[in-house]
Amino acid sequence: MARNTESMDILELLLRHEDADVRLAATCNPLITPRMLTTLARDRDNFVRYAVAAHPLTPTKILDLLIKDKEKIVRRGVSENPITKPKKRAISFVHRSR
Repeated sequence: MARNTESMDILELLLRHEDADVRLAATCNPLITPRMLTTLARDRDNFVRYAVAAHPLTPTKILDLLIKDKEKIVRRGVSENPITKPKKRAISFVHRSR
């Protein structure tokens, strides 16, 4: 349901669902907006944050925050995002390894 609901109201509810798998699936919904992704960028689940980091609609300013995430998988998502510039892709792997 989270991946294919056609209702923005339901999608908004699913973004706040207690189950991280539901929130993760919601990131794949074609109706998701940059504002919704911005909200999910602060999710407690690192796989949800990874999905946000890899999503092409995630605003650049949010990617700049996620590139500093403590979880390597989230930083990897930034590097996999098609809008991430090559220099930042390299930084995403170096960051936090010090």
